[in-house]
Amino acid sequence: MNTLKRDDGRLHRALLIALTACISISASAQNARYSLTDDETAVKDSKTSLIWKRCEEGKTWSNGGCRGLGIKYNWSDVEKLNAAPWRLPTAEELRSLKEDTGVAPPINREYFPNTDRAWFWTSSAGERDALGCIQNVYFGDNIERRCPLIRGNREQLALRPAFVRLVRSAN
Repeated sequence: MNTLKRDDGRLHRALLIALTACISISASAQNARYSLTDDETAVKDSKTSLIWKRCEEGKTWSNGGCRGLGIKYNWSDVEKLNAAPWRLPTAEELRSLKEDTGVAPPINREYFPNTDRAWFWTSSAGERDALGCIQNVYFGDNIERRCPLIRGNREQLALRPAFVRLVRSAN
């Protein structure tokens, strides 16, 4: 019995070491995809060839982090944020930033620190998907959420104010 307990301890340590190595390799692989602009306020994504603002609208990059409070915008105000070269991302583009990090929000927190755990607008929000849903992206967890209900009625959460992370082409 004592031998089994000692073996269990070794097995637990070996599993912990293996798990830590897997997490480190995964994080390194994801980090390799990103690089910072010279002023560190934006992130270049080699996977999509897009450049993302590091902080959501309302927050500013300062002292190694996104400081301030993110602003929730109504759909009628979001279009005003499209000021060249920055624009709203499509739903597909914004979903490309989601990672299975194991903790919320599911985004690379080294490159996108202090991201709010909430809904974010996309330029696709004006279009409905095959289910008739407005296409915003949820960064509260890594579950793909669509057409959430509010207080039991049929109003979509996507119609309520949401945060914004702007993007531009790398060219």
